[in-house]
Amino acid sequence: MSSFKSELCTFSGFRIWPGHGIRYVPCVNMQSTKLVYPFINHKSKSLFHQRVNPRKGHWAMFYRRMHKKGSVEESKKRRSKRVTKARREITGLTKEDLKKKRSVTERKSIRAATEKRQKDEREKRKKGKVARPTAAAQSGPSRSQTKARHRVAGARARSSAGNVGR
Repeated sequence: MSSFKSELCTFSGFRIWPGHGIRYVPCVNMQSTKLVYPFINHKSKSLFHQRVNPRKGHWAMFYRRMHKKGSVEESKKRRSKRVTKARREITGLTKEDLKKKRSVTERKSIRAATEKRQKDEREKRKKGKVARPTAAAQSGPSRSQTKARHRVAGARARSSAGNVGR
């Protein structure tokens, strides 16, 4: 059994089997050392002469390789390790303490106590504070006044820049 020598299409990158395809030999000053361009079909030859980039043709192998289309190798899915739960003992706690922490009623009562304490602290802070000054009294000029100042300053700068060459 003999093996056939196949060529690759210059434009598309497809295999050309013996007896198929078109060969283009550019004739420049009768040089015989010039390259011979094999093409799979007239479409590839025409696009090559139009100087179309083969990476733009979605059917060409150059495009398919660039965009990783139709690769034979399928990626293997990685198996994730199964998580095993381990019971750990908490040092320094008795069974009764653990049961108290897990019970819903105990947690609700603890939460209610902390909320009450926080509320009392807020009320104390409110009573101890003096009324805040209003925003207008606290800040300087209003925003519109500041913008007006900037406009005037910008106009002065422009007018002084125009008078430099006179």
